[in-house]
Amino acid sequence: MRTPILFVIVLLCAIASCRSAVMLQDYLFACVSDDECAAGYYCDNGLCEAKGSVHTGEDASTGIDAESDTGGSNEVTIEPDQSSDFGGTDEDLVESDAPDAAEDLTSWDESPYDALFPVCANGICETGENAGSCPEDCCVPSCGDKACGSNGCGSTCGTCGPGMSCNAAGYCVNEGQTCSYDSDCNDMNVCTADSCSGSTCSFAPIPGCGMSAVCANGLCEAGETATNCPEDCGCKPDCATGNKMCGPDGCGGTCGTCYSGQVCTKLTSKCVDINGFQGTTLLPSATYMMGCDMSDGWCPGDAWPKHSVTVGSFFIEIHEVSVEKYSACVSKKACTAAGTISKCNGKDPAKAQHPVNCVSWDQASVYCAAMYDGHARLPTEAEWEYAARGTQGRLYPWGDSEPNCTYVNAWAKAGGGECVGGTDLVTNHNAGKSPDGLMNLAGNVFEWVHDWYDGGWYAQSPSQDPMGPPNGSARVERGGGWASSSELLIGAGRSSRTPDSQGIDLGFRCVIPVHGELSP
Repeated sequence: MRTPILFVIVLLCAIASCRSAVMLQDYLFACVSDDECAAGYYCDNGLCEAKGSVHTGEDASTGIDAESDTGGSNEVTIEPDQSSDFGGTDEDLVESDAPDAAEDLTSWDESPYDALFPVCANGICETGENAGSCPEDCCVPSCGDKACGSNGCGSTCGTCGPGMSCNAAGYCVNEGQTCSYDSDCNDMNVCTADSCSGSTCSFAPIPGCGMSAVCANGLCEAGETATNCPEDCGCKPDCATGNKMCGPDGCGGTCGTCYSGQVCTKLTSKCVDINGFQGTTLLPSATYMMGCDMSDGWCPGDAWPKHSVTVGSFFIEIHEVSVEKYSACVSKKACTAAGTISKCNGKDPAKAQHPVNCVSWDQASVYCAAMYDGHARLPTEAEWEYAARGTQGRLYPWGDSEPNCTYVNAWAKAGGGECVGGTDLVTNHNAGKSPDGLMNLAGNVFEWVHDWYDGGWYAQSPSQDPMGPPNGSARVERGGGWASSSELLIGAGRSSRTPDSQGIDLGFRCVIPVHGELSP
């Protein structure tokens, strides 16, 4: 009765492969435990076998060797009427399990049994594979903080740099390397702290660094520094911050170049038409002597010592900000109203072309930013003094001649007294303008500048574009007002007020600092 079954096996081997025949015998592949067999199979004597199957010498209900229990023959005879096990006769088995000669055999190749035969080294740890039988697919490398040595899967965690060797802990070392500084000891491993102890290099693991740190992947990870991985941890251009169009990128390069006829503003790094700032004039970058000493005649103590300063190019308003212009900012709801006490010009319609007064330092700063789309601010002391004195070191904006009411609206009457007794038009006193055409840098109203006040600042001020002390309690004002005497009108003169002051003799003008060496 076994002949039909053997016939089926031979037939299947011919048309579908011997593996399919083996499957019909219920044995699939080698195994050590049930876990390595597919669902519905168990490990029996080193082979995966279908659960509930009956084989030669086994009891149908227990799967135990029949001969060991009964002493009988190992052969099991399968009768045709055993339909409860096979569902039909031997003939039925042949017809139902063997493929028809005319049938497309593609479906046979797509048998679900194919998934039960894994292919080693295909990159997938499949059922039936394990780290022992197929390390290529199932072994998980174990490197941790190691930079070199075995990864436990037949490969390495990395290689050491020139002159280095891998120690037992998996670190690239050259403990005998002589050194003078920590920088002499670089093992090319981002997960070690390189140091020079005495005159010998040591390379200590950085806890938790792991091998996730990969140089040149765009991330400055634990263990990476600007020294051992400049690609990731070196300077990062900041052009994306604020959508910069031009100017320095913070790393020695630029964010772009403006077209001819444009300038790049420092505050926004945007390209702007060079003629776009109406009512201003351009002062080119220059180096001059800021402050004064006794060679200048009288010199206030807080203007000492005279020192060299370089300022970049900037546009500066020709006139002090007028009441009319400030009112336009208030109408746009970008500025708050100026003060309204006696002699505050904002409440007098007849003084629309007088300088706005009675505004605090904050109000002045807001105006500059709002009316120039963020490109402008109050001038620094260094910028203001450069505008007033030039590189020639003039005593006053117009030169070295003593003040009089032709030059300036101040306490300058012959024999003493105020020229006007209040503010004057921002366009008056043309004789006192600077060689660059700037009006009323002396007199009319004091002008707020950017810097905090420090009477001893000049002794420590930087020489390149100084911005004043980092903090303070008062802001600097420059130029003197309509009631000031000559000591406060000189270009080097300094005074200060608290930022919330809204003096009747205090106004301002704005500057737009720009990049590059520009000429008017």
